[in-house]
Amino acid sequence: YREALKLEPANAVARSGFDRSVEYGMRRAEEALVAGRLNEAATITESLRPLAPNNSRLAFLNTQIEKEQARQNADASQRAANETRQAQIRASLDQMNERLRRGALLDPGANSAVSHFRTAEQVGPGDPAVRAARESLIGALLTAADNELTAKRLAASRRMVDAAATLNSSAPGLDVVRRRIDEFSEQQAAA
Repeated sequence: YREALKLEPANAVARSGFDRSVEYGMRRAEEALVAGRLNEAATITESLRPLAPNNSRLAFLNTQIEKEQARQNADASQRAANETRQAQIRASLDQMNERLRRGALLDPGANSAVSHFRTAEQVGPGDPAVRAARESLIGALLTAADNELTAKRLAASRRMVDAAATLNSSAPGLDVVRRRIDEFSEQQAAA
């Protein structure tokens, strides 16, 4: 149709066929855009650009394609950041769990269960895995505090309770162990 229009610009059949072809291409580009096939939509609009360079609908389609591509790129970047954050949380919590198994709750300070938990907490404080790990760690600290108290090591028991309190000052069981420590301390003073 374009070649026919070059030879005879006033040819109504050629003009009608050319306009229908451009319209068909626009519809295909719009359908591809709506279906999320951005590469296809961009290819179609690029092929239409030399045929209808001043078409406002084509300019609008190109703008929409660019916006959708930018949104998809931003989504991909966000997904990558979230995956990186999740990997960091998992690695820190794995280290925390390893220290829990070895009984390294507070020592050494930079490589203890508590320090690895703090790292995970900094990366994702609201993450469900971090919240669950907090409860496990508090439970382990309170159990260790109780064991230290049973072994009559008051300072070590207090240290464990204080560490648990820094993780959650209203943790269940915290007040019970504190009360036992206070009672033991009073008994020691009386003796």
